[in-house]
Amino acid sequence: MGIAERIAKAGGRAAARKIIDGLEKKLGEARANVNNWGELQKERALARDSKGVGQCARQLHKWGKEVKKLEAEIKLANKALDKLS
Repeated sequence: MGIAERIAKAGGRAAARKIIDGLEKKLGEARANVNNWGELQKERALARDSKGVGQCARQLHKWGKEVKKLEAEIKLANKALDKLS
């Protein structure tokens, strides 16, 4: 079930807003992870730890994709919320 269907079945604007708030919380956590892995990658690069830099790059990519996915879901959820009114 997509986010638009979840919003439509939520049973009101307050319930839909609660779903969107949950998504925004996840987005904040994902952005924090991107920042943390970015800082760690800088530290590893200064220490000339090539394996560590590669690991950080993989995690950055993973969390970056998660951020983009959550941003798109929030955008769709807000559109679905607008259609409720």
